[in-house]
Order: sequence, then C-alpha cells, then structure tokens
Amino acid sequence: MMCVLQDAAYMFGGKKDEEVMLEDLWKMTVVSSKGSAVLNWSKIEATGSVPPSRESAQLCGIDDRYIFLFGGTNGKDEDENLVVYDDMYILDT
Repeated sequence: MMCVLQDAAYMFGGKKDEEVMLEDLWKMTVVSSKGSAVLNWSKIEATGSVPPSRESAQLCGIDDRYIFLFGGTNGKDEDENLVVYDDMYILDT
C-alpha cells in the first residue's frame, strides 16, 4: 500500500496487530546527510473525507500530486465478517 510521487513515497493504512487496523497516511523522503541517506518519515494529517482504516488497498500516484486509493479489506477472515471495499478516495498531497 505504497506509491511514489515526485521525491516521496506514501503509505496508507495497514494492520498494527490482529485487532488494530490503521487509517494513517505517511510520507517518506530520503534526506542526504554527511554522505549517507537517511529515511525521514512524517505523518500526514488528512482532512475532509478520510478513508476508513483498511489493509490491502491499492494506491496509485497521478500527476505528481494526487493519490488514488482503491479497495482493500477490513482485515478480518472470511468467517469473521470480512468486508471487501470497492470504494475510491482521491488524496491531494
């Protein structure tokens, strides 16, 4: 659940453990420091219509600005009320 726009990679959601699903949006950039590369992670606070927590969604970067987020699941097994999402969100970075 990552995509790349310009010089940054973005990651949405996922599963912290068996009980906790995430709806976080993170941005990762690579910063050069004294001849070595350092990964810099920052949490993006989304506003407006925010996607609910999920895992296995697909992300696609468009025009070096937008992230299209499609689908995913609620992380449950089929015998535990699995929900498969078929929705789409457009995130403006």
